[in-house]
Amino acid sequence: MEWYLKLQTLIESNNISWKFLLPEYVLLLFFLLGLVIDLFVKHSKLLPILMLAGLAVSGYFTFLQISIPNQNQQLFNGMLLLNNKTIIFKLLLTLVSFIFLLYSLTDQRVKQRRIAEYFYLVPLFLIALNMLCMSSHLISIYMSLEMVSLFSYGYVALAINEKRNAEAAMKYILFGLLASALLLYGISLLYGFSGTLLLLDPNFLAAFAKAPMPIIALSLTLILAGFLFKIAAVPFHFYAPDVYQGTSATTLVLLSIAPKIAGYAMFANFLSCFSFQIFNQQLFWPMYNWETTLSVIASVTIILGSFVAISQTNIKRLMAYAGIAQSGFLLMGLIGYTAIGLVALLNYLFAYVLMTSAAFMLISYFEQQHEAFDLADYKGLVRKSPMAAILLVIVFASLIGLPPFIGFTGKFLLFSASYQAYLSSANPSVLFTIFTAAIGSIISLFYYFKIVRNMFMREETWVKVSSEEQGVLYFLVLPIVIAIIYFGILPSGIIAYIQSLIA
Repeated sequence: MEWYLKLQTLIESNNISWKFLLPEYVLLLFFLLGLVIDLFVKHSKLLPILMLAGLAVSGYFTFLQISIPNQNQQLFNGMLLLNNKTIIFKLLLTLVSFIFLLYSLTDQRVKQRRIAEYFYLVPLFLIALNMLCMSSHLISIYMSLEMVSLFSYGYVALAINEKRNAEAAMKYILFGLLASALLLYGISLLYGFSGTLLLLDPNFLAAFAKAPMPIIALSLTLILAGFLFKIAAVPFHFYAPDVYQGTSATTLVLLSIAPKIAGYAMFANFLSCFSFQIFNQQLFWPMYNWETTLSVIASVTIILGSFVAISQTNIKRLMAYAGIAQSGFLLMGLIGYTAIGLVALLNYLFAYVLMTSAAFMLISYFEQQHEAFDLADYKGLVRKSPMAAILLVIVFASLIGLPPFIGFTGKFLLFSASYQAYLSSANPSVLFTIFTAAIGSIISLFYYFKIVRNMFMREETWVKVSSEEQGVLYFLVLPIVIAIIYFGILPSGIIAYIQSLIA
């Protein structure tokens, strides 16, 4: 009788849960439509437009799921968790996927190769990313992470047209397999001592705390390895420069942003079960020093990414190391796991979507228009494409964190969140991270300025000038740059909105 009641409760929970996955149903439907169209109508021009419509409809239904006050919906008996925080992550993923599809329509290389999968796999990829954002069970985390990784490998493979691209894809897969193996081993250790895989289980920490401290440290460190791979943080960052260099800049509009957003959503969900609020103060589980761990990783990530970026001559490798440094900045939002830290993280992820997508769209534009792949190829490009050069300077200024752009506001909030975490814990490693982040921001001036110097202050070299129109700059990149300026000058609206949603 007891088993029957448990089974009945499980079935009822599952029946209720399905209605909360309406955005994912829409994405699945449009993926199937795209698959059918590709089977019967080769090289259909309707396919990308259809996928854009699917993302727009899915994003609309995702937005409708926002609830005030913020409520936790445990789906499928705790396998997935839906609340306003995860919905914001999902909306950010929908936004970057929409920008990627829209820009792909202008990429001549995509048009020439006529790869239908490049378009209709996006909704399926977004389903995997959304599931990773909502995962609150170690099995669902692992399965979603593997799905995201498979689609990431697939998009790198779609860009293979020469030897270096194939090498980049192989390195990506091998490092991914290593990170997955470490994560799975860490999950098995955690399960062996806690007796549960459900992070929301009230007995989870109490059972896990009975394990020997070395086992606790080992299992959490192994799980951390899988997370760090997804966000390209030290020491699991090695694949990023080769993958960036071997992949088209258009593809990087998606791959450099979307998995990172989902990775931080997964990381935040995992840390939430180790966080407690006592007398209005947020504290971590005392048996494992998360603050020191995250502070050290963030500091090393910022230092390595910033200093190695200076020596790069290939634009995409430079952007890869700059992205690694950005991962260190984003980790600052998770130090202490405070309310202001989550707001700072979500706000900077929104800024990161705008800045990084605009940067890679402009880099892709220079690749197509002028065959500019290395720093030397950017010499004098302001005389050939003045508007694109000016837009790229604005984007770089925002990535550095200069006012009055959105990057400045985002970094200011991250610094404030870290300082609040330091005041609460008096942990010197947190203060060191703040100091490191300040140095990293200064260093970023040098490697971004190298590109700007070549564009504006060096004699032009021979460049290929395409006869293609510059409409992509006016209709795609310019609105994003305007948003970077607008939300930098008037940041209170978006910050207050995020605060109201996750309060």
